[in-house]
Amino acid sequence: MNRTWLLVALIGGLLFGGTLQAQQPNFSGVYVSTTKAQLQLNPDGSLTIRSANGRVSPGRFTVNGDTLTLIDSMGSLYPLTIRGDNLYRDGGLAWIWQGTSTPDQADAGQSSSFQGKYIRIDKTSDFMTLGPNGVFTLFLGGKLNEGTYKIEGDTLSVTGPRINRHLKETQITGNTIRDPLGTLWERQGGSAPTSAPAVEDAPQPAAPPPPISPSAPAQHQYEDVAPPPPPPAPAPTISMGETKDQVTAAFGEPQRKAAAGPKEIFFYTDLKMKVTFTNGKVSSIE
Repeated sequence: MNRTWLLVALIGGLLFGGTLQAQQPNFSGVYVSTTKAQLQLNPDGSLTIRSANGRVSPGRFTVNGDTLTLIDSMGSLYPLTIRGDNLYRDGGLAWIWQGTSTPDQADAGQSSSFQGKYIRIDKTSDFMTLGPNGVFTLFLGGKLNEGTYKIEGDTLSVTGPRINRHLKETQITGNTIRDPLGTLWERQGGSAPTSAPAVEDAPQPAAPPPPISPSAPAQHQYEDVAPPPPPPAPAPTISMGETKDQVTAAFGEPQRKAAAGPKEIFFYTDLKMKVTFTNGKVSSIE
């Protein structure tokens, strides 16, 4: 079936941050960009972009007529034009249709019963988050890292360019995660949720415990641990299609610049990052 017809059928008046109407199930699938990034569109209107260097960015999308708009986690909008099975930006081919999602690209191995925020017991300022669509975040030693995860049995496997090697494969049981070094991480809130919880911007103080009656069971051994301090603001990110002004606003002026025809390259040597602009907009992140 021609995918243009499916996209046109998804006119919806959707607003970012509000309740999103579900996209048609047969619209979900995978696209690959000319820079080897991967775009996963899900039936519920959510999306995941994996850059060529493995960076994972969640977001949402809406469809209105022949326009598909990507919305990143910061609320920035990136409109694309639908032509046949592919997506175009500013007249050029941006995303090429690859096919419907596979179990590895969907929520298989990412059970919602394990999703949530896990606090490190011996250092409560560190935490990790298992989010929907396999998105993994780790705040460790004052640094925020991102990647993807998969759960098979009682084994949690995490991949990402900056994930600590000791956390790449850990044991997960109920509300706790134990890494190979024996460090224990406990899910905030205790019992397993029935749906994916929203990731909190900062830990909230715990409510006072109720009075203990003589017949009441013993309190959990970690309930008297003070709530962790709020983490620093998340590290700035770069998204495909951003302008040079948006990139410098987030990361400052680069240490070095280079130009080649319609392309301009920013080198951030302190971050070991190279950003390529084509006609003034981000086309590659390395």
